[in-house]
Amino acid sequence: GYDAQAGTIKMSDIISDEGNAEILRRLKNNDQSFTSMWLCNEEDEWDDNVYFPESAHDMGWLGYFLGNNTHLTNLSFTLQNYNGIIEPLCRGLKNNNSIQSLSFFNLDLSECDIFRFMVP
Repeated sequence: GYDAQAGTIKMSDIISDEGNAEILRRLKNNDQSFTSMWLCNEEDEWDDNVYFPESAHDMGWLGYFLGNNTHLTNLSFTLQNYNGIIEPLCRGLKNNNSIQSLSFFNLDLSECDIFRFMVP
């Protein structure tokens, strides 16, 4: 599982994009200044707090690091193609206690029961 690998995993083994790797590092290190992030499709606007999913593999790690983070308070989604990648994210995300605002923009949630995956 993730717990056994978390201390030694290299970000390059999880994700190829350096911006995404930096977000994972900040979440893993529980960076106190990292309090807000977006999950977006690649064609969406880029800034330092935007994560572009590559696969279910990196989304599982993102969920794991989010689940253990205590400083992120705002998480926003604007994903158009999320089938197959949202469940691994939500499995870890459900362990988070710091997120106060969870926002969804331009998403059709009828294809996936995202909230079922987030039940403890």
